Amino acid sequence: MDKKIYSKYDKLIFVSDDNLKKFEEVYKNNVEKQVIYNYLNKDMVIEKSNEKPDVKFNENNINFVTVARLVQQKALDRLISVHSKLIKEGYKHNFYIIGDGPEKDKLEKMVNDNQVQKTFKILGKRENPYPYIKQADYFCLLSHFEGYGMVLEEAKILNKYILITDTAAREVVKDYKNSQIFENSEDGIYNGLKNNINKKQINNTQTDYNNKHIIEKIIELVGE
Repeated sequence: MDKKIYSKYDKLIFVSDDNLKKFEEVYKNNVEKQVIYNYLNKDMVIEKSNEKPDVKFNENNINFVTVARLVQQKALDRLISVHSKLIKEGYKHNFYIIGDGPEKDKLEKMVNDNQVQKTFKILGKRENPYPYIKQADYFCLLSHFEGYGMVLEEAKILNKYILITDTAAREVVKDYKNSQIFENSEDGIYNGLKNNINKKQINNTQTDYNNKHIIEKIIELVGE
């Protein structure tokens, strides 16, 4: 039924190459297809990032931030294990997690059990996450699996150095110099974070975020 309905359209638009690829694996038709990424208001993100956050990060250590729903997919339990191991080995750093979800109680218990309450902070939901992203040294999305994460685009607007695991999110950072992709395993995350903590400073290149081409593609599409 779906395949029959899709075949009636003049053109199908996808929000990522991965999205298009997975569609083609299920539905094979001759309808023209195109990828147009979701548009973000750059000025709005920058403006909101200038608001004062209710938590000030520890400037004496390297600070990592993640904005994500607290669900199993995001592998935050794995991240707590890695963080705890690094802290016990003397690698000073802080993690701040923005978000809420069904795993919150479990994750908070894990933080307490590992006695890393002072360095791993689950801050809960924030209507405006941008000030927290702005004051962090690194933005992380170290999930088991991901699609095209728009939160990574927001981090790019704020010129953050981005760390991700090897998932479909690699598409977001393929042309972004301020990024690293870790092996998608506990060892891969451990080694990647340790190496970045050891550097003490971030090799950050100022990047001009420009997404006007997305609007141009939409205008061209509507004008056809």
